[in-house]
Amino acid sequence: MNDANQTINGYSIFDAKMHERTRKEAESVKDCFTRFSFQAIVFTAAMIGVIGKFSIGLFPEILISIATIILLLTVARIGTYKYASANRLFGFELFADQVRADQLEVPNMGWEQAILAWRVVQATLFDHFHYTRNNNRLRFRLFQPYRIKGDHRFYRVSRKGFLGRVFKHKRRKRSLWFELDTYPEIGSVYHAGGYLRTMLKVLNTLAAVVLLLQPLLLWRTYTNATASGSAAPLSTLELSIYLGLLTLIFIGLMYRLVLTWTQLQLLEKGFLSIHTSGILWHVVAEAHKRTQAVIENSDSLTNANYMSELSKIAVEIKDTQDSGKEDVSLPTIHDWINKPQSAS
Repeated sequence: MNDANQTINGYSIFDAKMHERTRKEAESVKDCFTRFSFQAIVFTAAMIGVIGKFSIGLFPEILISIATIILLLTVARIGTYKYASANRLFGFELFADQVRADQLEVPNMGWEQAILAWRVVQATLFDHFHYTRNNNRLRFRLFQPYRIKGDHRFYRVSRKGFLGRVFKHKRRKRSLWFELDTYPEIGSVYHAGGYLRTMLKVLNTLAAVVLLLQPLLLWRTYTNATASGSAAPLSTLELSIYLGLLTLIFIGLMYRLVLTWTQLQLLEKGFLSIHTSGILWHVVAEAHKRTQAVIENSDSLTNANYMSELSKIAVEIKDTQDSGKEDVSLPTIHDWINKPQSAS
């Protein structure tokens, strides 16, 4: 085991000060989202009260509604980012606890160096397993953002009987090493906590309520115009534009809902969960160690080549995570961690 005085940015990985630092930063990130959420909820309630009680004109009401919906969806999006950061920090705590408990050897690196390695290794693996803007923009846009790729999610089995003559294979769903599922056969259940889920429900529900108010506001405007004997407030062209705008907002809202709930699944029991982040910190530490070994054992490489060599190792890790289409399970990341480092 490494010396217990080994430090990361002046803090020992086995010291309570490092634990306190990461815990405090993670709690601060979560508190920031809580503050934003309640401010957005109060603002939305005030705006709903204003446009519900006072008839300030259809177009001002539309602008206020659009701004409110954008605000609510933005805060929900911020929440998923904030909790991803918190999970990364809590995952580091889990990693440090396991290092201390299992007497593991870990490389000596600064905190910013660790974060740099994380942003290369974790991002490469995430992009390998999921549909993202980088690898499949069309699927990402077609209501499949951050979904696990089909080659990883499914495997093929041969069909039997009459159907087997027509359709030779059928697909079965496989479990992946970074997913936290329940195990009913042994009676265990995993619960990730419900605060983020509850707040996202509130924010998204309010956004839907504001959108659903628009037909009522339009009806109120026409009713007031009829009662006062005024002309219709919107021409046929303006009404068509208005309805088209509502349709676009509805489609955008549905897409953001899919994106938010997919990210929630990743945070609760997927690739961005605390459990998986703890595992990935082991991978990051090992990748950093192997990168440093490559540089130290080379006559031509220096620390200026760190990023390029780390990227090569990240790709090497990614390549170990593929398997045949008929294999029930994929290789796990632990296979790479425990694999002896090849001589340079």
